[in-house]
Amino acid sequence: MKKSLSNLPWSYIKVYVYLEDEKAREQFMLQINEQGYCLSDELYLQKSSSYYRIFPNFTYRPILGWAGNVFVKNLPLNRVQGDCLLIDYKHFISQNLKEGM
Repeated sequence: MKKSLSNLPWSYIKVYVYLEDEKAREQFMLQINEQGYCLSDELYLQKSSSYYRIFPNFTYRPILGWAGNVFVKNLPLNRVQGDCLLIDYKHFISQNLKEGM
């Protein structure tokens, strides 16, 4: 069974996603749109980033600006720190592929 982004621990965690490269970004955009997510604000329509925040109300947005990027870059990958979780999307996808075998 393919893991869904909507099954993340929303009740106590702020979820961020790290996209290492363009291929990861394309996969992420495809998956997040297939699962019914939409941008939280049309201002972000033409913006892209290596980091995204995913919200429990099925919205997402890129992390833009210096302060936001510094904050997210300093989170440990694939581990909860405080009330934040930064997911390495390539790792997330590779776990999906392993579980599907």
